[in-house]
Amino acid sequence: MSATATQTARAVADLSQGVILANVEIAAAADRVFRALTDPNEIPRWWGSTDTYQTREWSADLRVGGRWRARGLSNDGKPFSVEGEFLEVDPPRKLVQTWKPDWDGGHVTTVPGWDSSTKHLRCRRSY
Repeated sequence: MSATATQTARAVADLSQGVILANVEIAAAADRVFRALTDPNEIPRWWGSTDTYQTREWSADLRVGGRWRARGLSNDGKPFSVEGEFLEVDPPRKLVQTWKPDWDGGHVTTVPGWDSSTKHLRCRRSY
């Protein structure tokens, strides 16, 4: 995706509550951002990097209650997967999903995700 952030990406941790909140504003059309977040051909192009991990495959049933799954390799060659469920789907305006990585002991996080009314992409991670 060739969009740019109009503000610096920001993350805040509240260790007493066990929460991390990340936020970035994206200067791109809503349909372009939504496509980057939901298209199985787009996601492997931007999700990860060679020095950390790379997403190789992403699949989804893009509807409320539908499941999604990403698979890839860490920079040391170990496979990983992340999966979840779509809680809100309103193309191209809103996307809310859960996030359950295979390395995190079964913790599930709700990701507020994309909201085109604010052009913000948010992630709230609870531990």
